[in-house]
Amino acid sequence: MRFGSCPVPALTALALVVAIPQLAGAEFLNAARLPLSYRTWTIEVDSVEATVSQFHLPVVGSLALSENLDLVISTAYASSDLEPEGGSSLSLASASGVKGQLFVRLLGNRLLLQGGVNVPTGGTALDLDELTVVQALSSPLLGFRLKHYGEGFNVGGGAAIALPLGESATFGLGGGFVQRGAYEFVEGDEDYQPGTEISGSTGLDFNREGVPVLRLDATYRMFGEDELGEEAIFEEGDQIELQASASTVPAPLAARARVRAVIKDDNTVFTGEGENIESITLDAGRSVQVDGGLSYGISEAARIGIAGEFLQFSGDADGARDGYTFGVGPTLELGLGARARLGLEALYLSGQTDDIEDIPGADLSGFSISLGFFVSPGW
Repeated sequence: MRFGSCPVPALTALALVVAIPQLAGAEFLNAARLPLSYRTWTIEVDSVEATVSQFHLPVVGSLALSENLDLVISTAYASSDLEPEGGSSLSLASASGVKGQLFVRLLGNRLLLQGGVNVPTGGTALDLDELTVVQALSSPLLGFRLKHYGEGFNVGGGAAIALPLGESATFGLGGGFVQRGAYEFVEGDEDYQPGTEISGSTGLDFNREGVPVLRLDATYRMFGEDELGEEAIFEEGDQIELQASASTVPAPLAARARVRAVIKDDNTVFTGEGENIESITLDAGRSVQVDGGLSYGISEAARIGIAGEFLQFSGDADGARDGYTFGVGPTLELGLGARARLGLEALYLSGQTDDIEDIPGADLSGFSISLGFFVSPGW
């Protein structure tokens, strides 16, 4: 989603893209996840540099309320900084909203019903400096985890069903919606009302020895008009998301890979007032993302490896965000007893944005460090 000329990523919608392994029999556990990360980029154009960085700490907890009823609660904190060369540093630090989702599993865990809300506890009413930081975070090439802090009171729901196709394959189908609430996005402005999102998904899983080794997913999303006050200002183009992921059966040497493509229709910007409203269509761009890794078990509780990522974005309306980025670096996984795991990943980052007529593209360089902790106490 975008707000006027300020791009804002689509808010978290439904986590219901056909969760086939869970639907096929695996249960939610009482568990908590804390995958913190730090990512920083230096952007250089004609020897002039600016640095954009973010520390991100999401917290996700799940609780089995009964045999077929699960509650998932999540939130995140992020501290983001923009430091232009020779200028004053700008920052934005806040928590996001608190999301609660209730999952009901029926028909032998093959039918999943979901409902959720977002409680608006994140940062809203941004001043000019904070809005500048949000704009810097919004570039799809930079891969920041939290690009938009605040949102309104959102409600959503959906359903998904999984159907077995023989002994080693499962077909899934799902759909849902998110109705977003209004909130003050820019300080002093009228309330911003994001459009409703409706999505439909389908997926196919192939299993070997009870482990998913290949997953194919497709999702279609439709967006309603965004409003400022009572005037329509923007409508995000519908989008198709295609994803294929593969992994090997657990062994001393293991591999994983994923390819994801997002193809969007044109965005629409509304200008004017009252009866003199005109619409302008703008190319929303498309992206292709590839990531994966190799790991080797050096003991029963430890694995070392290497991970990589690549992202290309093209077709932006003015070309300002077109380009590519990539990252590569080592990984470490540690088992902490039977119910806890720790993962560490460090990536060297690099990339380039495309030239725009007589304006040279930007050279991008940076690094990312991720530390993930998962615990399942088994309460």
